[in-house]
Amino acid sequence: MSAPIIVKIGGESVTVPPIMNFLALERAWPAILAMNAEKDPIRVDAAAMAVLAAVLLESRPDLDVMTIKRRVLINRADGTDERQGIGSAVNQLMIISGLVTPGELEAATEKVAPEGAVPGAAAEAV
Repeated sequence: MSAPIIVKIGGESVTVPPIMNFLALERAWPAILAMNAEKDPIRVDAAAMAVLAAVLLESRPDLDVMTIKRRVLINRADGTDERQGIGSAVNQLMIISGLVTPGELEAATEKVAPEGAVPGAAAEAV
């Protein structure tokens, strides 16, 4: 088994469980599709947060999508921007849940990088 996925949300370290059943996958699927289709980096970030909320529903029901969006720190100037970590956690989640291989993920992220995107934002799309 792989190492647990830990993501910072509002400064709190949150353990993200793998997607282990169809119900969890079905809950997260609309947000996964949105991440794949979206070009705008802010909307990609929002979709990644929705994926996390869907996956955390059973283990951390207090972290619904609006709570996650409210708590996520975004100040790149002082180093507290948590968005890249969220995108990375969702990418890891897709791999450890067996939904994509690392090679498939790499190919998908190379195609997604919109011109003028925030550095690292392409890595957030699955």
